[in-house]
Amino acid sequence: MAGRYADGNGLYLIVEPSGSKRWLLRTVVQGRRRDIGLGGATLVTLGEAREKALALRKLARDGGDPLAERRKARATVPTFAEAADEAEALWTVPAARMKAGREHRVPLSARALEVLARARLLAGDSLLVFQGRSSTKPLSNMVFLMALRRMKVAATAHGFRSSFRDWAAEATNLPREVAEMALAHAVENRVEAAYRRGDLLAKRRELMQLWADFIAAEEAKQIAGQLAAH
Repeated sequence: MAGRYADGNGLYLIVEPSGSKRWLLRTVVQGRRRDIGLGGATLVTLGEAREKALALRKLARDGGDPLAERRKARATVPTFAEAADEAEALWTVPAARMKAGREHRVPLSARALEVLARARLLAGDSLLVFQGRSSTKPLSNMVFLMALRRMKVAATAHGFRSSFRDWAAEATNLPREVAEMALAHAVENRVEAAYRRGDLLAKRRELMQLWADFIAAEEAKQIAGQLAAH
């Protein structure tokens, strides 16, 4: 059954609706609560997860940052395939790629992880999810727009963000700031921004899974309608 199952000392087994299972450590790092992925349950045993959790808790207790240590290994700006951590179901966009100049963490839904896994099978040795004319070059940022035009879809790439924002406001009960943070929008109120230290990752993870479920349901309706028409 999907859910979060506690083992103790901040260690959890996360069971996704798809049935996949992963280990997660929730601990305090430099005064902030952080969730740290420890790997999938098919590869990491309970004993190994407990050992990893203990080592990371000790590092955090001594003032270190386990997540920062992981990122130090990346000397260059990572591609999506490099920055997407399937164990944590998380895509970390480096500050260098963000308009606001701040690192942005994007929780990946179960469906997003499935798409990523299939894309890697197609990619072969390439680190790129969406390859261009070679395995070392990504698709142009105009490809999405051109694909919409060829499909005769009256929409723009940015319109997908607007649709998501409208849906979040009209179809969910999550606070407004959760959707705003999902879109990496800056907090306009300076006082509020000064006090906001976290990035609402847990709530944004819930939001992105709801969005994925909504898209899947709409897609199923369209397929059913097409089959009925024939």
